[in-house]
Amino acid sequence: MQQTQEINLNIKQEISEDNKKLIYNSQNIKLSYSRLELDNIWIRIIDILSSKLKKPSIQTWILPLKLLNIENDTALIGVKNEFTRNFIFQSYHSYIEQALKEALAHALAVRYIVDNTIEIAIPNNNEPVQAKIS
Repeated sequence: MQQTQEINLNIKQEISEDNKKLIYNSQNIKLSYSRLELDNIWIRIIDILSSKLKKPSIQTWILPLKLLNIENDTALIGVKNEFTRNFIFQSYHSYIEQALKEALAHALAVRYIVDNTIEIAIPNNNEPVQAKIS
């Protein structure tokens, strides 16, 4: 009986050591996302932000952004220029960070990358545009 208990104890220790190795090695696993997955994540983030921010803010500042990639627990978000990057960081960074956390169920750091290839999204609404003629 004692010999059986010793064998079981040894097996448990080996399994426990294997689990530790798996846990330690899991930190080295790098997730990669396809362009479609990144776009879907960004759509969820925009939905979350739409419930917290006003429509003009979303159209002017959030829609032109693009989720470029997620690397090493950092979301890389493309912005059109330095001015936009600074304004987004000062005004909307905490909202974007929280929305990422809600969308992905874990916190990510956020980096804003100036990407001149980003096309500016023009809102497609049926509201008439009024212009002042001076």
